[in-house]
Amino acid sequence: MGAAAFFGSYMVIILLLDTTYCREQADADNLLVWAAHSGAKGMENLKITCHENKDCTVHSMASFKKGEIVFSVPRNLTLEAPDGPEGDLDLNGQVQLKLLTEQVYGDKSPWEPYIRMLPNETSLTLSMSREDLGYLNGTQSQTDFELHRDVQEQQAKDLCVWARQHDAALPPGTEYHHFHLDACLWAVSMMKSRAFQVQSPKVDTLLKPTFIPIMDMMNHRSWAYEGGQDCTQTVNGVLHCAYKVPKDVAVGDELVITYGKGHASHLYPSHCHTFLTSVLPQQC
Repeated sequence: MGAAAFFGSYMVIILLLDTTYCREQADADNLLVWAAHSGAKGMENLKITCHENKDCTVHSMASFKKGEIVFSVPRNLTLEAPDGPEGDLDLNGQVQLKLLTEQVYGDKSPWEPYIRMLPNETSLTLSMSREDLGYLNGTQSQTDFELHRDVQEQQAKDLCVWARQHDAALPPGTEYHHFHLDACLWAVSMMKSRAFQVQSPKVDTLLKPTFIPIMDMMNHRSWAYEGGQDCTQTVNGVLHCAYKVPKDVAVGDELVITYGKGHASHLYPSHCHTFLTSVLPQQC
């Protein structure tokens, strides 16, 4: 669904994906248990609450001062593209392939508790009133939206085509029939709406699209740029992505991140609830 609003002389478009979930509160509780067993730190500081509409929010179970680390997720628990050359499939496509592969594995995937929390369906429908559409008609905002939509659909088609043309190169346990258009659209939209660009620990100049469990469930607040994600933290010799609070929080406060590009760390989100792609400027 989507909305449009005027601020001064500028129109702001909020683009949201229509989604459906299978997740329940028990799945959210299990996600924290899985993360803790997999090396994540600070899970006792978190409470994930899933509401009747299946939306979930992340809350603090302790008090923290601005800049303090609430929790961290080891890099080996994230889903990211490999550090090797891109080849025919770029970094976006590689992480989409990784996510889709783990989804195909189902309960045999080490990431099953995380993937179960993701939307199980997506559509590229933008819902607006006739009046709102009238405002957009002939504007740059309409052109931008149509371009984002078309490029995302093309990326999904490219991913499906690559999979079907490289059957021998597919991950074990997957076959070309797993790569139908709906599945590829799901993988592409998940990356565009949830993944972050994280600096590679091996190549300083390489930013890779990365899924960070739990962090990608947090809601956006524009003022939260002073905190957020720091994927340079080391815990017992293991590299972690840590979450730092952008302001003082008390018990029960919601934990949030910013989707804005002006984040004061080495990690920049690749999502703004718009359909960003490698061929478009990555800014909000």
